[in-house]
Amino acid sequence: MASEPVVRLVAPAAPQPLPPLDTHQEAAVRAVLAGEPTVVLGAPGTGRTTTAVAMLVESVRAGVPADRVVMLSPRRRSAGQLRERVAGLLGVVTRGPLVRTPTSLAFSVLRTEALTAGLPLPTLISGPEQDMLLRELLEGHLEGEGVSLALPEDVPVEVLSQRAFRDELRDLIMRAAERGVGAEELAGLGERHGRPAWVFAARLYREYLDVVTLGAGTPDAGERLDPGVLVERAAEALATWPEQDRERPGWDLVVVDDAHEATQSVGALVRVLAEQGARVALLGDPDVAVQTHRGAVPGAFLDGFGLVPGPPLVLREGWRQGAALREVSARLGGLVRGAGTHRHQDVTPRGPEP
Repeated sequence: MASEPVVRLVAPAAPQPLPPLDTHQEAAVRAVLAGEPTVVLGAPGTGRTTTAVAMLVESVRAGVPADRVVMLSPRRRSAGQLRERVAGLLGVVTRGPLVRTPTSLAFSVLRTEALTAGLPLPTLISGPEQDMLLRELLEGHLEGEGVSLALPEDVPVEVLSQRAFRDELRDLIMRAAERGVGAEELAGLGERHGRPAWVFAARLYREYLDVVTLGAGTPDAGERLDPGVLVERAAEALATWPEQDRERPGWDLVVVDDAHEATQSVGALVRVLAEQGARVALLGDPDVAVQTHRGAVPGAFLDGFGLVPGPPLVLREGWRQGAALREVSARLGGLVRGAGTHRHQDVTPRGPEP
């Protein structure tokens, strides 16, 4: 007779402590503890994320309630990893995650708004659901349903069934939505600037919005929100939320890691939070942004989204590479055109030698 499997509960590993900070990292943390809005510019390997975590941890240790601090990270995976690390370092239980994506934070704001107003809870339209809606619309047009679509001359009808085409179409629609550009305005922009692809996309954009609105037409259905408008809607909700309302979400410290991946809407959300009393720290490197196709504005954070008039603090010590490897990467990096000036790439190598 086979023995029953044995399940052992193993205690999680102790969180890895923060490494000693260099003088530039310490200066950035001190600025945040002093209550100053802070922008930190750092090349890869200079410890931007380590500095961001230290800002959060040291602020809590200095007396800021853990429920009143939050770090924003642009990707769910990195946010999850940082969430576990920060929670382990602090060893406290909080009502909400200490590290979130901007989308997660925005959704929590709108959810609280709906609960406070006694309205049905909003729902987020996921990427796969967006793709399904666009696919069904395009398939309908391919079968001759609805109003005919005027394809741009250089776009063959065969591409309408391709996933890559839908991805590009969805990105265009979301970037328009994020900037408050509706279907009619997008069509007008396409006509004025000779961009027939925009006129074509505007027709589908209009149909897409009709389908989304229809899905929220029942009394018990909450607002359905696209990721492209979610953060903007949250910023608007906070900006108009009565100050005396105790249910209004708020934070005393907001740290934005990889701020070069922030969109225009994230910048607006950060400005509203700062206007409502939050200390703000932004850390990034415009030369390494990879999300511009999804609306990132790499250099927008360098003035703190309009909140910091002075120059950014610069991390000057590289902990990932030794001198020999740093020389090679610096020479190659100088050949690559980026959104920044490359001046912050001149760092003192402190990493191990090969």
